[in-house]
Amino acid sequence: CEKEIADQQQVLTLTQKQADTITQIIAQLKAKIKKSELEIKARNITITRLGGDIEVRNKNIDVLEAKIGGMKDSVSELLRKSRELGDYSALEALLSGQNLSTFFANVDDFQSVRGKLSSLLVDIEQTKVKTESEKKALETSKTKESDLRYRQIEQKKQTENLQAEQQQVLKLTQAQAKVYQQKLAALER
Repeated sequence: CEKEIADQQQVLTLTQKQADTITQIIAQLKAKIKKSELEIKARNITITRLGGDIEVRNKNIDVLEAKIGGMKDSVSELLRKSRELGDYSALEALLSGQNLSTFFANVDDFQSVRGKLSSLLVDIEQTKVKTESEKKALETSKTKESDLRYRQIEQKKQTENLQAEQQQVLKLTQAQAKVYQQKLAALER
């Protein structure tokens, strides 16, 4: 009877150690779940920020496209006037009584303005291209963050399932320990 009591005591001790180990595992799983929740929250904030940045880039692109449209209209007007001046020869200017120096100054002014508008148009176009590339990079980052968030949510679900399983095992182990305690008490009696 004393040997059975000693054996039962050993089994009870092992069962209680298993319960303690399972309790530690559950605590670790809870910590892992909490960490996952915080990481998911951080990803959500990052995704929101990236969405705002993309929206700003879209607005910049719209503004730049409007400027480019206006500049193209100005350039086309200047080209038309430039053609008119080109068609209007120096001889016609002389015969019309217009001052020849004024005629050539106007031609130079138109050439200068047309050149400046062209370079400004190129600058705006380059800025638009750069903004669009930044927008694409932000969209790529947003997609990457969304994918990471999805993976983290899936890992969190797996961890929660594992935690639920461990709690079931803990309940069974504690129930077993209770049975062993009752057997031990019966043997001791």
